[in-house]
Amino acid sequence: MTARKLISFFCLLSLAITAGSVPGSPKIYFTGQADDGEWNNAANWEGGVVPGNEDRASIPSGVIKITNTVTTGYLQNGIDTGGVAQVIIDGGSLVAVGTVRFNSASYIGRGSIIIQNGGSAVFNSRFM
Repeated sequence: MTARKLISFFCLLSLAITAGSVPGSPKIYFTGQADDGEWNNAANWEGGVVPGNEDRASIPSGVIKITNTVTTGYLQNGIDTGGVAQVIIDGGSLVAVGTVRFNSASYIGRGSIIIQNGGSAVFNSRFM
């Protein structure tokens, strides 16, 4: 094997190992079943689990309110072509700590993020 082929092989092997080590970041879907739209209400999330630092908070449609400090791995808003997703950060703060995947205000479908009354949002990775 030539030096060039050997280097190419190790580069591809390194890329494959790196790609395999990306955390799974499970998607947790907002369902809004509690009818209050509150982020911290587990009944509003699929499986009754509020997204945490390792998760992707996926919001296909509906209105979700953040009135305190919440932290998640990633926020992926507007992921459904059939609905409208709206995140309202009203005096609270959203911190998306993930560094590998993307965050979105309106990815595939229609969506928006409204920040009011001193609220804030921080995204540690790409924002679309």
